[in-house]
Amino acid sequence: VDLVPTWVTARWVKVLSREHPTLAFHASISRSFGKGSLIQLLRQFTRLHSDKRQISVGLIGYPNTGKSSIINTLRQKKVCNVAPMPGETKVWQYITMTRRIYLIDCPGIVQFSSSDTDTDIVLKGSIRTQSLLSPEDYIPEILSRVRKEYIQRQYQIDKWDDAHDFLSELATITGKLNKGGEPNLHVISKMVINDWQRGRLPHYRAPPEFSEPLPKQASSEQTDAATEKATVGADAEDETMEGASDNEEVESKRITLAELNINQIFSKIPVVAEYLPVDLEGDKDLKALEKIQGEEAAQKSSKKAAGKRKREAEVADTSDVEADWDE
Repeated sequence: VDLVPTWVTARWVKVLSREHPTLAFHASISRSFGKGSLIQLLRQFTRLHSDKRQISVGLIGYPNTGKSSIINTLRQKKVCNVAPMPGETKVWQYITMTRRIYLIDCPGIVQFSSSDTDTDIVLKGSIRTQSLLSPEDYIPEILSRVRKEYIQRQYQIDKWDDAHDFLSELATITGKLNKGGEPNLHVISKMVINDWQRGRLPHYRAPPEFSEPLPKQASSEQTDAATEKATVGADAEDETMEGASDNEEVESKRITLAELNINQIFSKIPVVAEYLPVDLEGDKDLKALEKIQGEEAAQKSSKKAAGKRKREAEVADTSDVEADWDE
């Protein structure tokens, strides 16, 4: 989440929370975001499975998406090797987080999807750049997804006609030439793809249904959606084998983000990518929204604390009344 504007993160969390509990997370040993929320969620797992001595939590996802970095952040030290390329984690690694929680760092998996093209798989970072036979085939898509101003800023190229012209110009500037002065499109294409995968070319994709600023009740809607649809159940295999009675037990053990009372302040995400003001307009609306929500939460907390003090005072007054011994 440190590579996209915070308003984009907030909206994607809202969308994804409709189906599953979703947290925003920035992996960093010294400056993380979402660490406390994730630890809170993992502790709920131990309560959900209180009958077990320990639980194992696997981190599963596409290659090169930061699974090992999440574990390092939770442990506050380097316990898993990380690299800005897919395939660094080759075997499962069991990491002890607490006495009852074990984390499993898994090798990246590429889930088959009929909607994914070869270009989508490459740009998701699922394939090492060195393994690409024709890296120049993926450059047109990169140029279409990144604002022209960011391309110009990164490579100091003012204009180009198409992807081939862009690569030729970049190869000339960087000196990536074959014998005879011909541009080495193969090598320069790999360089651009590496820049894409390592966050040097700012880009994002906002949820298509959101074209307007977030509504005032975004967080409450997110929580409601999570309450309705996002649940964490027991193991599906056990559920199938043990029948309907176990299904009822699983239903009784549901946990949701609403029960966890997780409210992330997205404006505190340390975004490192440098965006133009036009891409950060939504951040202003998000900060204003979070300020209003923070004031409302503070008022509720103040009223709750005042009510508690009042009840304690009433109890104290009752205990101070002297008994009528004549009775």
